[in-house]
Amino acid sequence: MGLLRQRIHFAVSSHDSLGNAFLVCLLSDSRETPNAVKHFQKMRQKEGWGEGIDGLVLAWDNDSDRVRAGTSDFSRGNSRVIGTDAVRMLLFNADGGRAETSGNGLCCLGQAVARITHRSNLVLHVETDSGHRVVTVDNGLSETSNITTTMGTPVIGRPDVNERAVVAVREISDHAAFLDVGNPHVVAQVDNLEVIDMTEVGHLVMQRFGDVNVECFQIAEDGASVEMKVWERGVGVTEACGSGAVAVVALCESWRLLTADNVPVWMPGGAATVTVGEPMLFTTYVEHMEN
Repeated sequence: MGLLRQRIHFAVSSHDSLGNAFLVCLLSDSRETPNAVKHFQKMRQKEGWGEGIDGLVLAWDNDSDRVRAGTSDFSRGNSRVIGTDAVRMLLFNADGGRAETSGNGLCCLGQAVARITHRSNLVLHVETDSGHRVVTVDNGLSETSNITTTMGTPVIGRPDVNERAVVAVREISDHAAFLDVGNPHVVAQVDNLEVIDMTEVGHLVMQRFGDVNVECFQIAEDGASVEMKVWERGVGVTEACGSGAVAVVALCESWRLLTADNVPVWMPGGAATVTVGEPMLFTTYVEHMEN
């Protein structure tokens, strides 16, 4: 990677949030985006490369379209790649397709920027394809960081669209809806989450509804927490999904199923917290991985 870094000015790090692993690529300039995308597309074609990687995050200073002085120096301690607290983010799924947003991806980006700028605490403003997000990082220099990101205000689909969602999951649920969380979701409430095969459900929804993320959930008897499984477009079954967790909690709030505003969401990869409000908040932990 050393020669590549001299030719294309970026820094790459790996991060994991609840079993969702992201490569975060911090660019010195937006004009480096095509080169970075081309490089990672080539890398994806190599056998065994990217196993366990759920997505690629590209980011650069939002207020600068020029190469900053010193960005070709990627020695340890250099912090000139990202020079501001406002960045533009692009997100790509494991299959190479573009995605609008990701709660876990935003949190992983937050840790990457905190580490390269040597700050334990950071408030990062991020422009995404789905709008402005604010990422708050605590313990950013630790191997494990606590991070919260705003996730906008979810929009529940029109009655006709929700009826299509119900039809798409008719074998497992009578209670489903479509939600826009900056990216599209079909969310279904089920009686027994353990017996749900998300691979089968995901493919059925893709065939019947379209290109969306799919979540199935159960709510606790006391209404204070939820448990969910997820199938992500462009990836398949994953350990967790931040935007999916927000979609599930937003739907539960709409259906008046919740008894709390801070809702633990249990996923195969672990538990995150979704805070009900405008905007919705997603809180998780991020682990820095060795490259």
